[in-house]
Amino acid sequence: DPEIVTGCFYRAWKKRGQFDYTREAWSELVSASFQDFGVISPECFSAIYEAFAEPSAWRIFPDVLPALAALRSANMRMGIISNWDERLRPLLRALHLSDYFEEITISHEVGYSKPKRQIFQAAMKALRLPASQILHVGDGHREDFEGAREAGFAALLLDRSKARIGGQTIANLECLLSPEASRTL
Repeated sequence: DPEIVTGCFYRAWKKRGQFDYTREAWSELVSASFQDFGVISPECFSAIYEAFAEPSAWRIFPDVLPALAALRSANMRMGIISNWDERLRPLLRALHLSDYFEEITISHEVGYSKPKRQIFQAAMKALRLPASQILHVGDGHREDFEGAREAGFAALLLDRSKARIGGQTIANLECLLSPEASRTL
């Protein structure tokens, strides 16, 4: 049952501790996720790992492409800071997302993951902008919101369960296009 497996994954994710986004770390997480069902063979893990490199395993929220297109039309410089692995760049290309971004900073490549200051500094260096001129939008309170603020960036928390923009939380990326958000940008 997909709901049971998803629940097991979320429980394992919450218990994960330090996570470096390597294939080995994912293997341990998948094993922990399936521990109630038995041991996961290396072949099974490889199949799962490769399946999540495929565009069909992902969905793009309906607000994403219109927001990215509008921000690009407004000449906003955009980048990605992601806690991910070697699968991200090809996946972004396959999903037709990579062209929206000037720079893509991936934890796997820089050796640091959010919320560590170093990954934010790597993105800042790549964009050739001071932290004070960067707005970071992410869906993890500690990793994205607090991490970005500790690095000196402005930050907004993306919480899709919210119905409206308010304070430092937005409900979707189209909120970035609102008059209230444009004052932040």
